[in-house]
Amino acid sequence: MLQPLQVLVIAPDVQARAEHVRAVQRLGHVPNGLGQSREALQRRGRRPPAVIVFAAAAWKDGGAELVDQLLQADKPTRVILVGDQRTLAKAPQYHDEGVQMLLQTPLSTAELDEAINELMAGPHARAEGPAPETDPAVDEPEPEEHEPDEDTDQGLVREQIMELAQKLRDGSAAVTNISPVAMELQALCAEGSGSLVALVAKIEQDPNLCVSVLKASNAAAYRGMPSVLDLHAAGRRLGMRRLAEVAQMEALKGAFVSKNKGWSKLLSKMWRNTVTTATAARILVERIGWSNRGEVYTMALFHNLGEILVVDLHKGIGTSPPQGGLASGALARDMKSQHAELGALLMRSWKLPPTLAAIAYAHHDPTRVEGGTPLARHAWLLGGVHKAVLEAGYTYLRSHGQGPTVDAAAGVLGVKNTWFHEAAAEAVKAWTGMDD
Repeated sequence: MLQPLQVLVIAPDVQARAEHVRAVQRLGHVPNGLGQSREALQRRGRRPPAVIVFAAAAWKDGGAELVDQLLQADKPTRVILVGDQRTLAKAPQYHDEGVQMLLQTPLSTAELDEAINELMAGPHARAEGPAPETDPAVDEPEPEEHEPDEDTDQGLVREQIMELAQKLRDGSAAVTNISPVAMELQALCAEGSGSLVALVAKIEQDPNLCVSVLKASNAAAYRGMPSVLDLHAAGRRLGMRRLAEVAQMEALKGAFVSKNKGWSKLLSKMWRNTVTTATAARILVERIGWSNRGEVYTMALFHNLGEILVVDLHKGIGTSPPQGGLASGALARDMKSQHAELGALLMRSWKLPPTLAAIAYAHHDPTRVEGGTPLARHAWLLGGVHKAVLEAGYTYLRSHGQGPTVDAAAGVLGVKNTWFHEAAAEAVKAWTGMDD
């Protein structure tokens, strides 16, 4: 683990700058935030930064000049640029100008930590050869002694999380028992132009999905109607949107299954919460009158998958399964603090739409995305729905303190707070009526 470093964050947008500064603080480094590169060019007598995190707009406004100035003053630095997909498409240009690492928004703490570690192990910006073992421009304090956590060694957990983040970045990580068809289904549904024939053809690739779809099409709601024995008939009965929902739900279900009875209780509660939240989100969207019911259902279904990564990690290091299926202690703390960022990295590694990664990252704090946008509204809706479902009793943690309140979400969206609770109650009723 690196000793605390001086990290300069330069971003014109106040909200983005504050979020990047918080990410640096969470890593134990010392941040300083500025709005523009020229402000840094005018600084005198300040300790030079070991790393500079530029927003794309800040880099265009004097970033290269700032790096050159530090280099000429024998105060070299490392350079990270944060931007959207369109910005990152210009990677060769930025690398030629001195940028060493490109990170995509929304910026996760785990991804930033991995980037800083990687940069500090290599040469500084514009260096011709390898960097010295320590950066002479950084006056670093002695590291604090590591204290083991009461439940598990947090040093080991952090190391495992960083390793997992790297695997997610390079696409080598996998989630236990998820059907590979899940991602293909999501992509097909997200295109909006998928046909029933194409959707059925994709479902036919996974026998378990076939069984689940046929089961859904012959559920109690359709009693009195002839039995459906093929997927095309099931699709005609359920409709394109509902068929896609059932298929995606069943494709993800395997991630919430464990042969270990102790872990099985927790995962079952997590699955119940996931499906109920997705159902409640669809119900609320229909009531509000938004047209993208299927998209919001998918967002809700995928938004908490980062928690599965944390559970898998704890299972791998030998953490005891939680009693009663309710996570507590170190497991609960890691689920709360790490799942949003790991979930966003997972969505990216699967090459899913950026909206899914952003929702996974921002559902507990919708202010992480630009306010007033459809994405922000979706984040507020999912955050409020999730809280309503928890308040209805469908929980899996000993205590929940994350996410916006129902009142806050209702206020932002301009709807009655009772709508959230009514949608949650209807979703709970739907869950208890499932013929599982």
